[in-house]
Amino acid sequence: PNPTPAPTPPPVPDPTPPPTPEPTPEPTPPPTPAPTDECDVEVDIECTTEEDTFGDTGLCDDLIPVVTRCDSRASVLVFKYNGGDCSQSFNIQPPDQFECEDTDDGPPPLDEPAYIVLESRDPLNPDDPPAEEYFRGTVDVGDNFEAIAPDGTIDADSRLLVYRSEEDQTLLQEVFFHTSCSQNLFLKDRFGSAQVVGFTNDDGTASCFIDATLDIVLQNDGTSTNQIITMTSSFTDSEGTFTDNCLDNIDDPVIPPGEPVLVPKTLTLDMTVRQEYVASVFVEAQTPGGLTCEDEDSTSWVSGNPPQGGRLRG
Repeated sequence: PNPTPAPTPPPVPDPTPPPTPEPTPEPTPPPTPAPTDECDVEVDIECTTEEDTFGDTGLCDDLIPVVTRCDSRASVLVFKYNGGDCSQSFNIQPPDQFECEDTDDGPPPLDEPAYIVLESRDPLNPDDPPAEEYFRGTVDVGDNFEAIAPDGTIDADSRLLVYRSEEDQTLLQEVFFHTSCSQNLFLKDRFGSAQVVGFTNDDGTASCFIDATLDIVLQNDGTSTNQIITMTSSFTDSEGTFTDNCLDNIDDPVIPPGEPVLVPKTLTLDMTVRQEYVASVFVEAQTPGGLTCEDEDSTSWVSGNPPQGGRLRG
């Protein structure tokens, strides 16, 4: 007999794979800290000039004194028109070289302009026609006018005529004075309502006044933007103290961190008087978060030289 086959074993099920783990989530980055709101403004001030200085430092404290006496015939004389009568005359020219006469109390000393003529004229022959005319025009009180010699140099004697206006030729003042620079002509000399403030001759150009610059540097040393909300400067000389609001001098009052900003201010210095000048600046800044900070700085210097002549002439 055939053998009985062995029974078929039941199928073995495939093993169940382990469950797939969930992917690990990306770590959550730490929160970005809020920006630090810090206000830290710094200001520095210094006076500089392009005029001649000792050692070529360019600093106002090293300005070389100017020549104040005109020692050779001038080709140009610069006058400041002050208005006012002959009593303010201040010079050391002898009586036969200088003469001043007012009409109707002389030119007004306030803000009224006058019509001015400056010409060559011999005081011994005042009726002779002038050989040359150096200036003719309307001038405001406080403004300068230039006497320019058409032939190269200004004659030895000159006459200044001050009229009420070009239309109203009422003569207010007549002045004869010596202009050859051989009879002690100095910067700041006054001949009636006119005052010498500059001249040009073979020795060069001399002027009572020079330009200087207050270099004001603003620096944001903080970590956030600073906006300048207050900026004032003061300037002190022998005539007093003058204060100025400087916000309009800044192109952009918003200053990023670490970027210096230059704010220049022009000054006029009187070089005929040796004196001390003091300049200062104050700034206040604010951050976007409302924090405020402030700083100030000052500088001082001495420049100029005393006038070399002159006496009050009544």
